[in-house]
Amino acid sequence: MMKRTKSSLRSDFLEYVKLYLTYYKKALATMVNATVSSWHGRKISPVYYYLNYLKEPDWKSLVIRGEKEFGEKQDIWERRIEVARQR
Repeated sequence: MMKRTKSSLRSDFLEYVKLYLTYYKKALATMVNATVSSWHGRKISPVYYYLNYLKEPDWKSLVIRGEKEFGEKQDIWERRIEVARQR
């Protein structure tokens, strides 16, 4: 039996990782496209799909304790959008 060198093993491993990532990149793209193109009223998350009594939270009501920077930037952005709508 022929002994494999570290370089050969590394090369084979990198080739495997490359194929693995290519496959999962395609699978992820397929899932994202299906999610984006699905009907807006359909529950996407499996948690909410299987547990019908749960309701998805309104993203605006989610607050991170001690984190005000994002909220303040969001408020500024919403005010700009409102000004643009009024014009």
